[in-house]
Amino acid sequence: MTHSSEQRQYRPVKPLAPEILGQVTLYLEQRLYQQGFSLLFSTLTAGTGYPSVAAHIPSLQHLVFASTLIVHPSVTTRTNAADRHAGANDALKYLRHVNELVGPRSSGLVTALRFANAGGFRASRRARLPPNDVAGEDDDELSKINSPLMEDSIWAKAEDFWSVVGWAFNCSVAHSERWKRWEVWLGLMVDILEADLAIAAETNDGENCLLSAYLSPFVNQGRSNKRRLMRALLADGSPKSLAEFGEVWKNETKLAKKKDEKAEMLQMRKRKKLDLDKEEYADYLDSDSENDGISTSKSQSRRPSLPLEDGDIEEEEDEPEGDQKDNSLTRLSSSIPLRQRFLALLSQYTTQHPALFLPPDELYDLYTEFTRPLPLPIFQLLILPAKRFLPPTSQISLTQTLLCALLATPGPPCQPQHLTQEIWQAKYALATATNSGAGDNAKLSLLIEDLLSALSKAGALKPGPEVLGFVTEGVLARETKAGFDARRKTGDKAKDEVEATKILKLSGVRMKTLVQML
Repeated sequence: MTHSSEQRQYRPVKPLAPEILGQVTLYLEQRLYQQGFSLLFSTLTAGTGYPSVAAHIPSLQHLVFASTLIVHPSVTTRTNAADRHAGANDALKYLRHVNELVGPRSSGLVTALRFANAGGFRASRRARLPPNDVAGEDDDELSKINSPLMEDSIWAKAEDFWSVVGWAFNCSVAHSERWKRWEVWLGLMVDILEADLAIAAETNDGENCLLSAYLSPFVNQGRSNKRRLMRALLADGSPKSLAEFGEVWKNETKLAKKKDEKAEMLQMRKRKKLDLDKEEYADYLDSDSENDGISTSKSQSRRPSLPLEDGDIEEEEDEPEGDQKDNSLTRLSSSIPLRQRFLALLSQYTTQHPALFLPPDELYDLYTEFTRPLPLPIFQLLILPAKRFLPPTSQISLTQTLLCALLATPGPPCQPQHLTQEIWQAKYALATATNSGAGDNAKLSLLIEDLLSALSKAGALKPGPEVLGFVTEGVLARETKAGFDARRKTGDKAKDEVEATKILKLSGVRMKTLVQML
């Protein structure tokens, strides 16, 4: 079956031939990940130049295995083995191409990538999609992968999708090495969710899209439950956030010890060479490392299961206390694009399917509740990102909702509305924040600036002394309201106020420059 979307035409699918599937399974079980994914990749991409030629897809179990291999610590941050790292990257490359060439539905991705604790793929893989639409079925013995990674998969270990999202974003600030893997995993998941949502829009089948499954714990729940979703998207590595969104795997943040290159070379010379003819396997199949409490299946299998391997590991080093504040902001900035993509994804979902979760204006109101009190530097990163993912109309609606929470006088209703220069001048241009701090007035100025920029980009801003007058008067009003007095604050609060005043003044300068250049 061929799916189409606004961006691509997907290829039809066929199950992978049993003999090839068996060989792939054997490779994966013996931890020959590069060989396994090389074979999968070649069968997937064969005939790419001919859209009508079916792509060969493995079972759902193999998709689950690949999605776990990308990020599992035993093959990424807890080992120095180059072949393990390459295997994790090959799994990422493979799933990206599956999503791009075949799509998330025909490939079975939307069926496989579900959590066992929330009606995971084991319970729902046949119920969610018609059998003919899914390439990989799991009836054949060859589909079963006898590896601890299956029982230790992310879909079996994590509570739900948002617990993983929260932990991943915590890692962006608190555990930089783990973030390198979680960042690519989250990026893949957003790619899959976006593609699936595009199909759902065309087929009017929002109930069966993967995002609906991930949001199901919040459906028909009160606002307090939905707040957990926003706490996950804005997880910041703080003790409170880490307590709510903890590691997926035990001792996940322990890192592989840095090895002495000379000592490593000397040890490699001493190792026996791999000799398949004489059945000498050196130490490849040996493991004297601990499995971190991973339990393996007790049932008899046609093939022995190799235990999970960990190299020598060490605790992640703590940063000097004085560096944490500056570095946390720098690290958090690396996660802003993914946080923005998640927000855009939720905005699109609520716009297309408001009855399935909540209307978009309620989503923006919930987002505002959590972003409005954030420290100014983080607020600025989120509200004025280097790259926008929300459509202009959605971005304007969100900005107006945020403005309503900061205005000293009642503003317009916090709901999407058409923005014009007249509305901007009458409602926002001269506005000041509720309190007299430089922080809130700087936030307000950034939002007003954002709306002015949106009008300019849309060609809806008329040049002339009138708009310049509104800009100048508004800038002066907010700077006056801020009323910074260094004698009233000391220490870090005084420093924060100084920085906020700088941001407030720079925002005013940018607005004046914008209208002067019209």
